[in-house]
Amino acid sequence: MKRSLFAILLIACGQPPQGELPEPGEVVCDDGIGAPVVVVDRRVDTVPELTNSLRHFGDETYIVHSGANTVSLLDLGSGEARELVDVGNERGPWEVWATDDELWITNYATSTVTVASRDTGAVIDEIGHPSLSQPSGIAGSETRIYVSNVEFSGTSEYGPGRVTVIDRTTREVFGSIATARQNPQHIEVVELSDGPRVVVVDSGTFDLDGGAFAGSEAAVELWTETDDAVAPHKEVAVLPLVDSNRRIGSPGRPLKAPDDDVLYFASGTASVLFSLDASTAKWLRGSDDPIEVGPTSTDSLNYAAIDERGVIYVAAFNEDAMYLVDTTCDALLSGPIPLEDSSMLAGPQGVVPIELGDGRVDAYFVLSHANELGRVRLRYE
Repeated sequence: MKRSLFAILLIACGQPPQGELPEPGEVVCDDGIGAPVVVVDRRVDTVPELTNSLRHFGDETYIVHSGANTVSLLDLGSGEARELVDVGNERGPWEVWATDDELWITNYATSTVTVASRDTGAVIDEIGHPSLSQPSGIAGSETRIYVSNVEFSGTSEYGPGRVTVIDRTTREVFGSIATARQNPQHIEVVELSDGPRVVVVDSGTFDLDGGAFAGSEAAVELWTETDDAVAPHKEVAVLPLVDSNRRIGSPGRPLKAPDDDVLYFASGTASVLFSLDASTAKWLRGSDDPIEVGPTSTDSLNYAAIDERGVIYVAAFNEDAMYLVDTTCDALLSGPIPLEDSSMLAGPQGVVPIELGDGRVDAYFVLSHANELGRVRLRYE
């Protein structure tokens, strides 16, 4: 599974750089917000090994446990996670997406998709198809489910990449769509000012010789659905490699800014963010001019999420730290916020900010090596 890649990325890990956090209320953008008061609860609950993903839908947060083959539901009152779905042994669940009454879960190890009841967690169906090949991301429109297949051989070889399209009601597979670049890890359906788009993130391959580097150029694809399920209208924004620093690449899950058509992406190889104007499919901050979050000269596997005020929360796996970025001017608002106080790597993997009202946010994260769930409690003035 992809976990072998994570193990290699950890070789160059270290503690976050030391520095003072901004004072609460300190503004880094002229029209931005003030830095929040920050309190870290490092250990809220224990979680099974190889916890992989946190996703928030409506008022519910789900946690995918690849090693335990389960999906948990997070109780936002107690901060505890309870098992909801058992997809079955050795399936290696990777990602989850929710409809009003169902959970759709990609199974990386068995190249299938599980459909379960959102209410009871009972498995309703398991979908298999020749086009499913190490499925990773999953998202849905009003009528279709999209599954991105990374086609990773388990060594260092990637297939060409494709997206499987499934009828959301009948669960029949329409077919698949080839991607513009390799390793389509992430897929989302986002609402732009002129309508929805299916956003496919082709992260590109990795070069693991002597560290973690981007091995090929990446791309972000913006699809508009047509009557033909496997023939969308496509726009493609290629993210080229930068010869001077090949750590700058491998974009992650798309994050839409609250008030405009800008998408942000955390890098899987460097402590940077990229931004894309989705209305024109043009990079605002690409690989030649990324938004620097932390040190860019070392391996840095990052996971990110965005809140309703436009603050991006970056969980830096190799640094055991969290950074906050104000998208008003794409500047670092706070961080590094230490998430672990020992010399042993805990590995924050995945982050979800939960709005509590009155300027309060709980940003949950999982420590995949420590098998623990933590949260950063923030209060914005």
